[in-house]
Amino acid sequence: MNFLVRPDAEALLAEDDFRRLWAFFMNMGAADGPHAWFTEAVKAQYRAVWAQGLTGPLNDSGPLPCAHPGPGHRTTTRRPPL
Repeated sequence: MNFLVRPDAEALLAEDDFRRLWAFFMNMGAADGPHAWFTEAVKAQYRAVWAQGLTGPLNDSGPLPCAHPGPGHRTTTRRPPL
C-alpha cells in the first residue's frame, strides 16, 4: 500500500506499457489459471482506461490508515471509532 501513495507511483505503474499492473493479473492466474479471463481483448480495454491516467485510482487509495509510514517515521493518525 505504501507504493500507491508515492509521488512517482503513477509514472512507475505506467512505464513499460503498464508492466507492473500486468504482473498483478499474471501473478494471480488471470491469464492462465483455472478460471482465466484475462484475454488480449480485456487487456486492450484495461490499457485504454489506464492510458487516460492513473491519478484518480491512486488518489482513491491514499492516504490509507493501513499504510505504514516506513522505518524511522511515527504516525499519529488514529482510526475513527466504529
